[in-house]
Amino acid sequence: MRDWLLALGLTTVAAICQVFVVARSSTTGQRSDHLTLAPMFAAVLLLPRPLLALMLVITYLPEWYFHRRSWFGQIFNISQVLITAAITDTSLRLLIGHDRLLDSTLLFSISGLRLALAIPIFQLTQALMLAWVLKLARGQSFRTSGLFTTQSLLLEGCLTCIGLVFAVCWLLNPLYGLITAIPLVLIFQALHVPNLKEEAASDPKTGLANMRHFNEIMQRDIERVSRNGQPLSLLICDLDYLRNINNTYGHQAGDVVLLGIADILRRHIRSSDVAARFGGEEFVVLLSDTDTEGARAVAERIRLDLEQSRFEIGCADGPIGATLSIGVASFPRDGRTIEQMMRAADLAVYQAKRDGRNRVVVAGHESRALAGEWAREYLVAAEIPTTIAYDETPRPFWNFIQSATRASHTTGARLTPKITRVSGEESTLVSGPNPRRRWLTLSGALVAVGLLSLWLCASDNSMAWSSLALFGALTAIVVQFAIDNLGRGKITVAAVPILAATFLHHEAGILVTVLALTISQAIKSRGPLYHWLFNFGTLLLAGLGAHLVFGLFVSDPLATADLSHLILPAIIAGLVYHAINQVLICVIRGQLESRRPIEIWQEEYRWLSPHYVVLSALAVVLALSYLSFGTLGVLVLMAPVGMMHVAFKQYMDRTKVHVKELQTMNERLTDSYEATLQALTRALDTRDEETEEHSQRVKRYSQLTAQRMRLSAKEIEDIGRGALLHDIGKIGVPDAILLKPGRLTEEERALMRKHPEIGYRMIAHIPFLAEAAQVVLHHHEAFDGTGYPSRLSGNNIPLGARIFAVADAFDALTSDRPYRKALRVELAIAEIERCSGTQFDPQIVEAFLAIPQAELAAVHGVAQPMPKPAVAELPTEGLALAVET
Repeated sequence: MRDWLLALGLTTVAAICQVFVVARSSTTGQRSDHLTLAPMFAAVLLLPRPLLALMLVITYLPEWYFHRRSWFGQIFNISQVLITAAITDTSLRLLIGHDRLLDSTLLFSISGLRLALAIPIFQLTQALMLAWVLKLARGQSFRTSGLFTTQSLLLEGCLTCIGLVFAVCWLLNPLYGLITAIPLVLIFQALHVPNLKEEAASDPKTGLANMRHFNEIMQRDIERVSRNGQPLSLLICDLDYLRNINNTYGHQAGDVVLLGIADILRRHIRSSDVAARFGGEEFVVLLSDTDTEGARAVAERIRLDLEQSRFEIGCADGPIGATLSIGVASFPRDGRTIEQMMRAADLAVYQAKRDGRNRVVVAGHESRALAGEWAREYLVAAEIPTTIAYDETPRPFWNFIQSATRASHTTGARLTPKITRVSGEESTLVSGPNPRRRWLTLSGALVAVGLLSLWLCASDNSMAWSSLALFGALTAIVVQFAIDNLGRGKITVAAVPILAATFLHHEAGILVTVLALTISQAIKSRGPLYHWLFNFGTLLLAGLGAHLVFGLFVSDPLATADLSHLILPAIIAGLVYHAINQVLICVIRGQLESRRPIEIWQEEYRWLSPHYVVLSALAVVLALSYLSFGTLGVLVLMAPVGMMHVAFKQYMDRTKVHVKELQTMNERLTDSYEATLQALTRALDTRDEETEEHSQRVKRYSQLTAQRMRLSAKEIEDIGRGALLHDIGKIGVPDAILLKPGRLTEEERALMRKHPEIGYRMIAHIPFLAEAAQVVLHHHEAFDGTGYPSRLSGNNIPLGARIFAVADAFDALTSDRPYRKALRVELAIAEIERCSGTQFDPQIVEAFLAIPQAELAAVHGVAQPMPKPAVAELPTEGLALAVET
């Protein structure tokens, strides 16, 4: 019965892993990753052969049902894993004398070391079988199959090690196997990172690679083939008569054809090849290990497939067709650089166009001669001058984009994902001349409350100093080996020894382990005193909460209690420990960063909660292991955790490379956003210089007001964007009206009042300006409903527009106009207060009046980037599944 229950559990986990596959349509072909290897390898080690075979067959049935895989593909997959299992099973018999693990005594003998050899046997057997089939079916070499890359082997090695760890834990105690859920979940999350990388490297319309990514791969492949002498070919595919398709059937029909061509290219290239969109109607394909004749054959298959295809566009004329003109160039015959090969293939395309289109032309002397002077003038890229004049004009008004997409700035506040720290003089949220002293006082108070609570709840239990020292040392060690979770925090299992010591030794266990964690963190990353005091006090209170909750459910000594009666109380206690820690940190951070605590929790900490369920169960198992087996029991249970730590760290290190590349791509995308706003604002600046300066000031006023209202960072940025672009619609206002020095007539005023709608239509379709567009459209609405263009009133006016109305009026009152001089700041404030409830929202006026007058007056100076609110640095490493950013 035990084997049947194990088989049922492993089959369920394996089937779930097989269904929840991480699939991606890569720019270099199709690839999918899943976690099935872990439960499969555990089954190979633990199950008898009949149950093993049954488990492997059933694993693939849910996938076939949900994803409707081809029947012959599923038969191949089942056959492959059955053969792999049989080979590994036979190897186990030769290595350890049995075809499966029967008891834990084997692990502490020389045969236990031989058992590790089963990992590469299992891993390489299944990879070699799949690679051989790909070679026979698709002609892919072992190198181009992608099965033997470092990333692929590392992932499979991690999963196989997790399967081994589960088998070891099962033999010691079946409940210990729960710990393997942690790395499986984390690896599943990490597998989505390459998907983000693919999205950043893809053309948004077709899903093929974009040219930046294509050029990087082509440069790398040229360097490779230059060393080893292998062939490399390039195709440039130009869609014939796209303009006619767009003019006749509309641009949506053209998009349908472009998507169809992208699908055809994917069907005809291998995973080692790369297809990209080159321009509006041009595509490029890089064919690795392919000579000229092979490239010509691929190009001809692509051309013929498109010629025979028809695209349904929903018109009365029925489906439409399309054709391609394709140019072929090869390395080194037609060039040794990207520029030379692209030029040769482009000239071949030109020849194909000249010869009547819908054909394949290989680059050569004939194509260059036919191209003539026209091609050399218009197709050959001009040399880039060595000296480029850059616009050195400061661009402070793009910084709100940087703060939305980048993790740090070169000026102003220094930001981290969690905490902002700047000088005290710039602080708007931390009162008093010395915020550092304030937080030292708060941290000390937390420590005092925690120690007092422990003293009040302390029992008279005698101290077990050896046990306390063991769990304290274990806590200090695991903190030193924390794993960076892709910039979102540091992952440790420090909660396990802390909770285990709490269950065993109550208040003394809390004090010793939390003190050990704090000292270990202080040694690893030095910081101010209040940093560690805050950690210490927070975790004392969290540990005390867990102790009290656990005591409500478990009154008997731990040594006499049954494990089945301890699991649920331990999980509840662990979640209470986690909740207290989270509430304290999120509330304090919310005060410092003007953010809602629930928002901070959802964005940065929510993912931790499921892990605490497993960690809490593991903690009570660890405590019972100590009572049953002493120090040896603790070390044996923690050994598999150490193995998983090493395997997962290797995988996370590899994933960090992808994350770094994503950050680089994100910065480039940010620059494009900056250029977009620069073009929009300077387009208006060319007509009215005062408008641009006015936009800078009202953006500052609006953001200061939004900060006083404790809006989220995203809302503040959106309001800043809307304020910056609020007058962009004036581009559509005639110069005679826009630049008129005197008062406007009624007719002129009516034309001027159209600028909000003009501006809205200009930017509403831009995704990252969608919220800003609402400010642009409604920035002249009045709170009492007398404004324009929609005559909205009260809360029906978007919040950003209501904030902007106050900022805009204040700037108008404190600026010179042709018909009057600027008012002093105090007089302008009095006028704003007088119009509260009629023209302006009273709550927003109240927030605006809270801004110091000196700060308002300073905005009227040179336009500068909006300073971030200064806060004292609050330590957050106190999360004992530690999140430390």
